[in-house]
Amino acid sequence: MEGLFFLFFATLAVVSSAMVVLLRSPIASAFFLIVSFLNLAGIYVLLDAHFMAVAQVLVYAGAVMVLFVFVIMLLNLGFEKWTFFSRSEGRWSSALIGFATLASLVVVVAKHPVSSSWVDVPVTYGHMESVAKLMFVQYLVPFEVASILLLVATVAAVLLAKRVI
Repeated sequence: MEGLFFLFFATLAVVSSAMVVLLRSPIASAFFLIVSFLNLAGIYVLLDAHFMAVAQVLVYAGAVMVLFVFVIMLLNLGFEKWTFFSRSEGRWSSALIGFATLASLVVVVAKHPVSSSWVDVPVTYGHMESVAKLMFVQYLVPFEVASILLLVATVAAVLLAKRVI
């Protein structure tokens, strides 16, 4: 049964990721990226990584995508403004980049074959309690510095957006 759920989530993730690249509308691409993130969260749930699934939904599908959509709407990009190549140049360069990526993936897989041995992972690995202890005990200062940095960046973005408008 898990295999069917994995195939379902993986297929939807691949299809929605392809739609992100293939669609011309930036807003539609952003919404398909949200669908892709939600399917990735479903795969995390199947792997019993519930904290990662919640973080995927809250951070990526929530906050980051709201920021992307806000920037897209703020810039009000038309299709003519954000194309860098003509249609034929874009296709050739995309095909070249895709082939180079596939070739490098084949080289990496050929050099490092996948082993069938499993690594023993502690039972509490990745659970919210162990992540919370690391985040709020051992790494409390870097966590707070990152939150202050994000707050300053958000205030700066709002101030810059107010000046432009």
